[in-house]
Amino acid sequence: MLKTQVRPWNLSNVDTKLSRVTLSGATEGYKAFSIKATSGLVLSGELGIGKSLATSTDIDGKLINIQATTGVTMTRSQELRGDLEFIVYRNTQQKLEILLTILEENQHQNSFKAAIDAEIKGMDALARQYVDILLGKGNELVKYLEENSNLGQSLLDIITGQVSEDKWYKPIAKLLFGQEDIDTVTKSLIDTQLKAEVDKKIISTQVDANELAQKIILQLLGIFDLDETITTTGKGKELAEKAEDYLSIKIKEVQKKLSQNAEKFEKMVETATREKLSPLAVFGEEVANSLNSFDQNAQNNFDRVITKYQQFKNNILSKLEKAANIKLGLSLQSNKAQFSSELHKLKIIINTLTPQVEEMYCCMAVGDSKKASVLIETLSKEKVIEVIALTTRLETILNSNTRLGLSIIGYDLNKIKDVNSDLVIDVDANGNLYVKHEYRVKATASGLSECREANLSILLGVAQATQDPNFSGAIGLEYANVDNKLHDVSELRDFFASLDLSNNPRARDLPINIPTIVSKSAISSAVEKYTLKLNGPYTQSKISMSMQSGKEVFRQFETLSERKLFQKAVIYLAYLIKTNKIVYNGILNILMLYPQVDERFGDFNNLFNHIFEGEDGTSINIKQIKTELSKLNDYKFYLADIRDVGYGAHKFESWLGIQRQLEKIGAAAMALKRFPATLSKIRESINLFEANSVQENAIKDLNNRLLFLSNTLEKDLDYWIDVNGILKNAFDDFWSKLGWGTAGINTRLLLLFLLLEDAIELETPLFLTLITLSNESGERVVIRV
Repeated sequence: MLKTQVRPWNLSNVDTKLSRVTLSGATEGYKAFSIKATSGLVLSGELGIGKSLATSTDIDGKLINIQATTGVTMTRSQELRGDLEFIVYRNTQQKLEILLTILEENQHQNSFKAAIDAEIKGMDALARQYVDILLGKGNELVKYLEENSNLGQSLLDIITGQVSEDKWYKPIAKLLFGQEDIDTVTKSLIDTQLKAEVDKKIISTQVDANELAQKIILQLLGIFDLDETITTTGKGKELAEKAEDYLSIKIKEVQKKLSQNAEKFEKMVETATREKLSPLAVFGEEVANSLNSFDQNAQNNFDRVITKYQQFKNNILSKLEKAANIKLGLSLQSNKAQFSSELHKLKIIINTLTPQVEEMYCCMAVGDSKKASVLIETLSKEKVIEVIALTTRLETILNSNTRLGLSIIGYDLNKIKDVNSDLVIDVDANGNLYVKHEYRVKATASGLSECREANLSILLGVAQATQDPNFSGAIGLEYANVDNKLHDVSELRDFFASLDLSNNPRARDLPINIPTIVSKSAISSAVEKYTLKLNGPYTQSKISMSMQSGKEVFRQFETLSERKLFQKAVIYLAYLIKTNKIVYNGILNILMLYPQVDERFGDFNNLFNHIFEGEDGTSINIKQIKTELSKLNDYKFYLADIRDVGYGAHKFESWLGIQRQLEKIGAAAMALKRFPATLSKIRESINLFEANSVQENAIKDLNNRLLFLSNTLEKDLDYWIDVNGILKNAFDDFWSKLGWGTAGINTRLLLLFLLLEDAIELETPLFLTLITLSNESGERVVIRV
């Protein structure tokens, strides 16, 4: 056994102590070293966003246009926290390897923290496409603004074109890593972080270059968790000032280039038609006035326009990052989401032992996960190290692919006065991006401080889900219950109680088992967490239930037995939809007696085909039912006492009421029966589009086809997508505030959720239920139920 001292945080020292094969074939030295700590690990991976569809609808949700985006690749960093162990050893090729094992704490909730907090770099390419879609593709003025907004690359080109290592790279490297040796890895590391920081800034000719340079240097230090006070005294101050002076000079060169570009933009504005100028007018009255008198002060006017453009694009960028994080968060959550902790393994193979590799190892050993992650990302790109995921969850983080969808609702460029204030750019619980101007949800009802919405967004999610196995939110079915004064705990309990039909006396007689949407233990845990958060800085709460449906779920929906779906829909509706006692008992007795007329009528598909009549097949001949059933001995016991028509307030406590209710049940069940076939037609249309998407006509054909199918699907599900009326909602809200909670989900919508949950087989629940607390400052906390 070797007895020399080992410094486990120093990789060079560890390298000398690890066993090697001698010339004689023997081995000497330690076989491995192990370090354990409770810490975090930030992993950066490649995130691919595949070709997605952007749909435009009018205020009623009817599709009016569809466009395609191209795929992009970017970097996503995510933190995992827990008990961390890494073992350093030499592999059979005599290379150093680090085996990382992390027991992740509270993985059940951690995915959602990651979905909010993970960092994504490189979204610009996709943001540009979304800007084009919103402001009009092919507009030369918009294109020119875009070229002048990506200044990180411009600054990088100027720095690397005639670089002075002594004035830039060496002082920065000394500040960040304590080294003056410059190699390609160091340059790549500094270049990548510089570009990322500059791209976040809104730069114009009016910006103070010295002040901006100082901010960028401090933010570079922040990336590596270095205290900015090191730049205020001694050698650190000297190095920082040298780098700031050099960076300031280069920023001024970028500003000079901007000044020259302002003159070119002035000429473009002078010759542009009103149609070409209209996308720029949406940046507000100031910009509109600038365009009308651009030649009077071209430089200031150009600054004003470019600043407004960058604000708009940055808003889209932030929402795209949020959307991508939610998509990946949901994907990670679906991997063994039932466990409260999970073990992950990751292997790092060191191809070359460089100072940066030593720095990376030291950061990992002492728990500096942020700095370690930046080094891991760069060293991996430069092939100095190899990072290999040994578990599914880590593989998802390191190599992920998803799709983001854009749904533009009620948006008319000609009616927007200020795109930065008038447009709402938001992300739903499934990570789908929405741009709203005037948007009416499928059904909404408001009380004193509460709003309930049922939103069916068909096209966008279905289109993506047919292509992407990891896509969440395929059908975009979501229920939201929002309280602008925070839900009382009693309201929260009452809402979840409405999801449980076990206490419903009518449900006890159901001849089928009712699936559980949310377990009692999950509800209890969520209510407890919510209660603890009520004293926080939050002013609004939202309960949301949204469908977690990707390609596998879509496939199962598509292959559902239409007859079984119809049968169960009739049973649920007959037993559980509220109606008077005479109609309720009458319908159940009709369903019970008809198999005595013909055993085939035990299948309600056959029965409703038999009793429906008319050209559209939506009306019932009640006389036929009475005639056929009156021949049975049981008729006089179960149905003979029912009147043809009631009187006054009791008008529908009669055969007329039974007829109306049967027609509603039959129509709703028949609409749901068509659901799988319509989904198949949508998939076929999307697949055809994928094969021919380079052609302009393919998009137009897809648009027309999906418009028809979307209308069909929305019309079919219209009965099911419903929320309580405004008057009832107001009373519910009033009683809830008094402590007598009555707020709950509408029965028909709940039945749709139950039918869909019951129809397919998944390891995790079909519906994702979240409680979100937020305030106007943007602070929020998400509780998964």
